[in-house]
Amino acid sequence: MSRYPNETTARFDQQFAETSDDRNERLRKARNQRQLEALWILIADLSGCLTDEGVDYSEEGLVEMRRRAANALPPNKCPEWLEKFRDPPIVQS
Repeated sequence: MSRYPNETTARFDQQFAETSDDRNERLRKARNQRQLEALWILIADLSGCLTDEGVDYSEEGLVEMRRRAANALPPNKCPEWLEKFRDPPIVQS
């Protein structure tokens, strides 16, 4: 027994069905967009270091900026001195 009352309703419903490949692609694009936006914000925040006057961060602000920079970089691109500021990896069970 079909869960649809007729074939027209079934066809209508199926046109909106999302395949697993479509779902993975949609989630990948959303993740990439979030990462890109995080990098833009980080670049904007760090751009203050390029001014003639320079930026004097507080100790807490400097640690936070280092943490954000370390987490924004892929592990293979993160300088060794910055690795200690990375968040611990998330373990999925």
